[in-house]
Amino acid sequence: MMTPFELIDLSMTSLRARQAARFFSKVKPRFRVTLERKNSDETLIIISGDEEEWQYLWTSEQLLTESSLFYIEEFSENPIGDCMKWYETIKGVLGCRIDKVCDWCPNKSIIDWLRAQQDSIEDVSMMNGHQNDVKFFLKTMKVFGELEIEIADYGSQFRMEIPEGPIRLYIYNSRFIKFEQFLRLNHQEIILEESEMTSKEMNRFLKSWMACESHFDLKYLMIYMYELKIEDVLMNIPYERTTDPNIMVQFTSSPFWSQVDSGLKIMRRDGKMATLPEFQDDRDHFFLLIH
Repeated sequence: MMTPFELIDLSMTSLRARQAARFFSKVKPRFRVTLERKNSDETLIIISGDEEEWQYLWTSEQLLTESSLFYIEEFSENPIGDCMKWYETIKGVLGCRIDKVCDWCPNKSIIDWLRAQQDSIEDVSMMNGHQNDVKFFLKTMKVFGELEIEIADYGSQFRMEIPEGPIRLYIYNSRFIKFEQFLRLNHQEIILEESEMTSKEMNRFLKSWMACESHFDLKYLMIYMYELKIEDVLMNIPYERTTDPNIMVQFTSSPFWSQVDSGLKIMRRDGKMATLPEFQDDRDHFFLLIH
């Protein structure tokens, strides 16, 4: 019945209390942890239960918020360092691991620390990460849920392999992913922003998918392209026009968020179907829904 903060406070009273808290947390883990680092001045840990969440913020800026049962704010000259020390102290008490890191610009020391805690993580969101740090993270940690990447400015020669583990892949500035690498991606859900792939390459992709040669486990695909020409995408590909509402309604939800009245349905060699919109408001996005 105790909240995470109450459990932590109790565990600090005596060695016996700490051992009891650790024992019950192992029997029935109750919490999930998100580590969020917005910038060098603030680091936040979010502890989530089934219906509620508790937040602990370390900040080097002036404290603005009073602490409560669900929120603690603490001044720190080294927010990320103090956060890591606190987590090492409490992780056994709460019986939890870090499930997600987000809005994160990791460096090698932070990545090494995270790797010392665990060898895998469910969800990762790296915004404006340095290319070498992002590469090191992906080589060091296994991500098996969602992987979001935004890499700071990189040159035309930049290349980076994408691990196969994540179910959902979202790359904001994906110019470095060329067509041959794209064909090797085997994630279930793929979103690529700022892509330089062409409509003719999307035609080659569809033919590859229809022949069961690539993207066999794909569930949906969204690619932002500079000049999408549907006639080039569908060149020499048999398709069937559909207005099936059960299919059209799926385009209104994540990740498409688009109103689609009719679609063009294609069939894979094994009988699996996929639909792309016939018309859509955002003409620069290539949508593909597998169903």
